[in-house]
Amino acid sequence: FVAVHILNQLSEMTKAELPLALDAKAVVEASLMGLVVPLIAAILPIRRALGTDLNDALDITRNRVSAVTVTVTRAADEPVPLPLVCGAAVMATFGGMIYYLMPLALVS
Repeated sequence: FVAVHILNQLSEMTKAELPLALDAKAVVEASLMGLVVPLIAAILPIRRALGTDLNDALDITRNRVSAVTVTVTRAADEPVPLPLVCGAAVMATFGGMIYYLMPLALVS
């Protein structure tokens, strides 16, 4: 009953006629999308699982992730550009203001 009341209020505010019943085409399309999209999303993990040997898939003693090493080298010993530092400072200040002042404004 709440949904009917909300729909009537929305209809009055927008001056548009909104039907109370669902269209059969909409129900069929929503049902198909609800079934097809998860099936499509599951294809890649299923293919990956079926592509491995059962012994390898069940082997819990072997680590699946190999270690990655990253070496960072600086291309030149030039100083960091001042506009880059200023832009980063402005963005950090703006982010801090949103993080601290926005909730404070909503509470008070």
